[in-house]
Amino acid sequence: MTYTGREVERLVAKGEAALERIARAVEKGVELNEKMLALATEEPMTIEPGPPVCPFCGMLNPTVHSQERAGSGPMAEMVLILICGNCDMSFVAVPDGWTNVASPIEAQAILEGRRSDIGSISDSNSA
Repeated sequence: MTYTGREVERLVAKGEAALERIARAVEKGVELNEKMLALATEEPMTIEPGPPVCPFCGMLNPTVHSQERAGSGPMAEMVLILICGNCDMSFVAVPDGWTNVASPIEAQAILEGRRSDIGSISDSNSA
């Protein structure tokens, strides 16, 4: 098969355009790899535990609904998947510690103390 000069020019132009697209994709891949490497070598993000606040709407101690499915695993790795009753956004709560008791009565006493603590936080924020 023989090509005319015009057809050869068109094929060469298409080849050059394809090579340019490949070069841009490779450059973008290199940039993304460099960014991922930078993220991997940064200090890990730390979040300090605080009061029970929705990370989306900022409401203090909102009513939440659990999205938990049955599951199992080490207690230290358990998380809660919750839906905020104020903004309907789903978020993950990571317990920062555990208070373990043998009875519901003991648990109720602990929760009463937390309620009063949260009330004092709420009162100081509105003042």
